[in-house]
Amino acid sequence: SSIKEAFAWMGDQISSGSNFDLLNMGSKFNVCDKDDLLDPENHKVFLEAFWGLFPLQSNDPSCEGDYCNYEKICEFFTTETSETPQDKLAYLAHVVFGGQCVDIKYSDMIADLKDTSSQDRSWIWQTCTEFGFYQTCDPGTECPFTTSPWLSTAQSYLDICSQAFGIHSQAVTQAILESNEFYSGWKYNGTNVFFLNGDVDPWHANSVLEANNKYQLALMVEGASHHAWTHPPRPGRDQKSVEQAREAIELVVGSWIGAFADDGTHHHHKA
Repeated sequence: SSIKEAFAWMGDQISSGSNFDLLNMGSKFNVCDKDDLLDPENHKVFLEAFWGLFPLQSNDPSCEGDYCNYEKICEFFTTETSETPQDKLAYLAHVVFGGQCVDIKYSDMIADLKDTSSQDRSWIWQTCTEFGFYQTCDPGTECPFTTSPWLSTAQSYLDICSQAFGIHSQAVTQAILESNEFYSGWKYNGTNVFFLNGDVDPWHANSVLEANNKYQLALMVEGASHHAWTHPPRPGRDQKSVEQAREAIELVVGSWIGAFADDGTHHHHKA
């Protein structure tokens, strides 16, 4: 609730604060150019910049840094102090961002996506041309971030496709429909597929959670974040559920390889 309160406060400053209030907020949150907050075009980038303080898909219960997982962040926000939630959020940003200022200029983001050497360009292009993937924060939901003003809308991401790549909303919608038609969405019917998901990974909502045929398996890994089992093993520190997931993968993939090796369909070349 403290986190929700901090983001609601930021929304209130944007909705009804004076220019002076906005500049003060820019100072509090170490915005590179405080004047950028006076331009409504930059408000979405400003608010979403602070989503990155939270390990949305990468929570690691055994991490050792400050505020590196939900448990440590929640302890920080729930410990009684005289600081307001927004002061705590600003402090967290200072620590997690290493004192770096926050660039919130929307036009810089679009210019970066137009730059062919940009690391972000290919991923955003893929969302625009294949499957969407947009992370909204809608009023009336459990989203802990700013919902008033409502800036993190599906349309706000579609606008990026249009401005960065000239791909308009209708084309994105059509591409998503075609991707789901091609791969069959949740009804994907491929064989020799093992769908693993962590129940702490928000992306499990997009995944196949139950096998669609007898040649598929699905496993929900309790307490695990996004593909935690693909990270290098850390004996004595990894979650038991993650260790068990790795063992399951080894068994399943081993059985597929064994079945292929035993299958008479592969050809031997005779001398």
